[in-house]
Parts: sequence; structure tokens; C-alpha cells
Amino acid sequence: MLDRRTYEFLMKMADREEHEIRRVWLPRVKWCQDHHMEDLAEGLKRDLLPQMKKRVIITRQKGDAIKAAIDAVPDERHREVLSLYYLDGLIMEDIAERMAYCHGTVKRLIDGGKALLPDTL
Repeated sequence: MLDRRTYEFLMKMADREEHEIRRVWLPRVKWCQDHHMEDLAEGLKRDLLPQMKKRVIITRQKGDAIKAAIDAVPDERHREVLSLYYLDGLIMEDIAERMAYCHGTVKRLIDGGKALLPDTL
């Protein structure tokens, strides 16, 4: 089931992995090529980099699935509360203040919205 910080966590993980590819692994491939270690450079390009890029794609797809599931919730209030809670990372008190609801109403909307999300998240 979807927990509170899943979407934010997935997006940060994908960003970190992309950063690692750009800042760590691509320079290592270049260094290997510059120092006539073509076999090692080719191995990195052939094996490691595609696996890392695939992880980034899968992570982003999971985040997109969460966003799509929230967007598919039919009730606008549930959708807005779930978006603020999961995608924007706001706490219930901030959501209540922003939407001019009491804390109990926000909790009820979040719980009701969670029930509308697929169990596969």
C-alpha cells in the first residue's frame, strides 16, 4: 500500500541515480578510454550503464503510477487531498489550513481517498 513519502522518495532515488550516472560512471568510462582500457570501458557501457538507466526508468514509472492512481480518483476533494499529502508531502495540519478544513475532515478525506487507490501501490 502507498505510504506517506513513497512518491517523493522514488523521485529522489531516480534523480540520485541519474546524477550518479552523469557524475561518476560516465567520467570513469571516459577515463578508461583515455588510458587505453577499451575492454573495461566497453564493459561499463555494455553492462553497468544500461542497468542503472533501467533502474531510473523503473523508479520513474512507479512514481508515475502513483500520480496516475491519484489522478484517477473520481472525487475532486479526495484527489486534491491525496495530491497534497503524497505528491507535495504536506502534513495534515498544513492541508487543513490550505483547504480551510478541520484536521478530522482532512484525515477522513485521506483515509477515504486511500480506499479508492489500487492495492498494488
